[in-house]
Amino acid sequence: MHKLFPLIFFVVVSAAILCTGCKTSPPVEPDSKKYQTTIVTSDLDSSMIYLDDTSTGLYAPATLMLTPGSHSITLKRTGFADITKPVVAVKGTVAEIVYVFPTRTVLLEDFANVSCTPCVASNILVEKLKHRPYNDAKLVVIKFATSFPALTDPFYQAIPQICLARKNYYSVSTAPTFRVDGMTNVVPIDSFTVKAAVQKQLAKPPQFIIDRGSLQTNVASQLGINATIKCINTSGLDFSNIVVHAVLIESLIAFETPPGNNGETKFYNVVRAQLPDQNGQPMGEMTLNQVKTFSVSSPVVSGWQLGQMRGVVFIQNKQTKEVYNASYFNYPFVEEAN
Repeated sequence: MHKLFPLIFFVVVSAAILCTGCKTSPPVEPDSKKYQTTIVTSDLDSSMIYLDDTSTGLYAPATLMLTPGSHSITLKRTGFADITKPVVAVKGTVAEIVYVFPTRTVLLEDFANVSCTPCVASNILVEKLKHRPYNDAKLVVIKFATSFPALTDPFYQAIPQICLARKNYYSVSTAPTFRVDGMTNVVPIDSFTVKAAVQKQLAKPPQFIIDRGSLQTNVASQLGINATIKCINTSGLDFSNIVVHAVLIESLIAFETPPGNNGETKFYNVVRAQLPDQNGQPMGEMTLNQVKTFSVSSPVVSGWQLGQMRGVVFIQNKQTKEVYNASYFNYPFVEEAN
């Protein structure tokens, strides 16, 4: 009996091991099958991600694993309004959600004259900045002609009342003069100070969004701008002092011979009209997220190159002179006026 015990014990243990080995366990389902893989990206990196109103501790760009069903994902960024998007997660799928924060476009007003020698260098500087490091979404440039040093500047002679009003508004006394977002005078031939002024304004969150639309035409005899403006932050705004300005500019005007004494034959971003006039349109009271449309138009003047025409809309406080945002309105196609 004592000799059989070890044998019996061995058989029992072996059977238990064999039976255990025969059991099957279901495979573990990977997370990618149980959840929706959600990639969250933003045009502003380091934006904090909230899932269903709770911080995830993550910053965009990041990947979330969402349980199936309805969720909300919010991105928060200091100085900007939160952006929330609904998400219906489906397990086993991959989705990408892109967040774009409203950004500011800086307005650079250039006061120049065709007989101003330093204006040659400032014009070159502006054209370089427009293409690198900036673009149309970051920098809008418009040029007002001055009556000095030569009263015969053809661009001044075409719209003297508009040019004079803008010059007096800023108390411009020399050419060239740059004004950045209405409030900052910068040395117009020093690229470092100009870029520093532009960067400072770009860093400010916008309080208004201006749609980037197209110039409208009516049988090529009228140029019109329909600007849709949304107020996204009312903090500190006195709407009684805020106006909407619209100007028509000609992107490039080329002469065979210089029209002035500085030798230049090519001129950029020249203001051709201010609509409805140099005073702009009152903004009127706006509430948070309210949208308004402002419409203006001008007869096409003989000599304007329609393919070079652009509109510019900017929002300005007429007391502090601060420009809150600006936008181009491009001509959609080339067409000769009748």
